[in-house]
Amino acid sequence: MKPGVPPAILLSGPRFTRSSGCHGVPIEMHAVTAILRVDGASAVVEVEAEVRFSALENGFPLLDLVPEVSRVVFDRATVSPELLTTIVIVDDDAETTRLRALAIAVTKGEPHTLLLHYSVRLSDSERFEGGGFFMSDTEDAGGRFFLERYLPANLEFDAHPVTVTIVAQNLETPYRLFANGRGVPTGTVGSACAGWTVEFPRWYTSSSHYLHLVSTEKPSRLQVLEQTFQSESGRSIPLIVYSREGRADEGIYHLAREMKEMERRFGEYPHEAAILHVTDGNVEGGARGMEYAGAIVSEIDEDLLHHEVAHLWFGRGVLPSDGNSGWIDEAVAQWMTFPSRNRIDLERVEPACLAGYSPFLRATPKRSYGVGANLMSHFDAELHGSQTNLIAILRKFCTEHRYRTISTRMFEAFLAAEGLETDLVFRKLVWGDETDLRFKGPSFGVEVEEPGDTGRPEGQPGGRSGGGSGDHPGDDGPHVPV
Repeated sequence: MKPGVPPAILLSGPRFTRSSGCHGVPIEMHAVTAILRVDGASAVVEVEAEVRFSALENGFPLLDLVPEVSRVVFDRATVSPELLTTIVIVDDDAETTRLRALAIAVTKGEPHTLLLHYSVRLSDSERFEGGGFFMSDTEDAGGRFFLERYLPANLEFDAHPVTVTIVAQNLETPYRLFANGRGVPTGTVGSACAGWTVEFPRWYTSSSHYLHLVSTEKPSRLQVLEQTFQSESGRSIPLIVYSREGRADEGIYHLAREMKEMERRFGEYPHEAAILHVTDGNVEGGARGMEYAGAIVSEIDEDLLHHEVAHLWFGRGVLPSDGNSGWIDEAVAQWMTFPSRNRIDLERVEPACLAGYSPFLRATPKRSYGVGANLMSHFDAELHGSQTNLIAILRKFCTEHRYRTISTRMFEAFLAAEGLETDLVFRKLVWGDETDLRFKGPSFGVEVEEPGDTGRPEGQPGGRSGGGSGDHPGDDGPHVPV
């Protein structure tokens, strides 16, 4: 079983009345294929998405998608869209998250196909800057701010190939597509490209994908710079930086410098290319920066870029498998940005919970930055005077788990195997307390929203992270924008 697979949950409500004891069960997505028909005049994207999946247990399949669905086809049979029901999961601490349950019972391991039709409205019809897969993993943004805003998505334990075809019309100016997958132009309007197909690697999860369709002229001319970064392994890695702020030259300088530094610390750059979208600091969810697998959205700030580039190794190269593992990469990136070496007084420090939440909660708690970085500082201080240091241990961890999912328990076990004293510090500052029962996992109650409820996201603690199957990205071809 993959790390981070959530448990089956008991479902109740008007959509689950055919039998008692109905359970929503996690699924493994084998592939997602989608056609996005983009209308620049109306700023609406009509989507037809196909999901091939099998359930990991007998029951009602769980997945997520924020937009309301207008048509559902299950195994070639049209069914009511109301069968794809939004559920509200309440954990022991009365925190909530939302998912979708398909009210059709399936058998463990049997393959199924789900076809969904829906529309997504872009945030800005004139600038079209909303024409992309943007996300935020912060507590303020809420828990459904990932791929599920645009495509059917799974929780972060799962990894699968995604193929997106974009067909654009009524675009007033030429557009360019930036994506961290293999992109191929498929259509033109006059001399301008108006169609693309992008294949994303099979090891990506719901917080990995980056796609941005952007005008090259409005509201101002798009500046794009490209150069090559020479990896320590000898690979030539394309760097692509684009901006409307006239700061692409600064961005490409900082990106190359930070990548060189991170290779020195953590080893070979794990992606096929590096994309940087330079912004004015107004990123989705209110964050100043956000990382993807081989792509970053950020303003020009040395500390911020150092933090985001570190995530290309920890968070998007080594991939947390569930909501209780997302603190790890934030802790590492924050400590890398503001390094220190100080022991924690475990007798006097206040307990903190970084990983004792429901596996369904998806936003990263803000304490992951402060408490998490202090944990890294503590472990580095513990190693002071020995023949190794925390950077060397993290490099080893990153190398051994590249393109794979990790969990908090795996990370703790690895640190312990390297000679660090982990038991007390993890119990008090990761699981919440030495005797906190959340250490053993929460129980759940589930409510079903009435028809017509849009199921909009609410903020909640807990982590959201990434996962993968361990395939090298090179297996899927070059991942560069088109």
